[in-house]
Amino acid sequence: MYPEFQATRRYELIEFNIPANSTGTRFNFVDQPQLRTDTTQDVVVQGIEIFDVTDVTLSPNNITVATAAYCKSTFLVLYVDGEESIYRIPLFQLHRVANLADPYINVDNLPPPFDNIYPDWTKSYLFTPTAYSGGANATFSFLFGIHYKKLPPGTMGKIRANEYTNYNNIRMLQPIGS
Repeated sequence: MYPEFQATRRYELIEFNIPANSTGTRFNFVDQPQLRTDTTQDVVVQGIEIFDVTDVTLSPNNITVATAAYCKSTFLVLYVDGEESIYRIPLFQLHRVANLADPYINVDNLPPPFDNIYPDWTKSYLFTPTAYSGGANATFSFLFGIHYKKLPPGTMGKIRANEYTNYNNIRMLQPIGS
């Protein structure tokens, strides 16, 4: 349903730093004010992609980007509509850049589509089954490309209400016992 993802109109690169010598396995996002729905706008995420060190060697803040191995062992959890509704999606599923060093890739070469979601970034996080290790255990960054749209405030509420009404109308048309 509207608004359909056709081309990127807005894009934000999120740099997610993992501190040196970390022993954690869960890392929360910090607030992303430019991607926050509020009383002045509805911000809907339509696609997310991930970059590894073979795609982009250094982050905008001059920090080494996560390796392909770290991306393959890390999962994204997005808190949407009051719950962890995007639960442990593997980061490699969000990778779409073909490179010769490590050819794992999303075959469509498009950012994986999301149904106009608005995540609560402060409740969203990365999860890895075991703590990151190896090398000098220096700080590194995950880089997320966020494809999104800004809409007038209340737009997504109206769209969701229409979707719910249409769903109920379809259910009422089904024969009894089906």
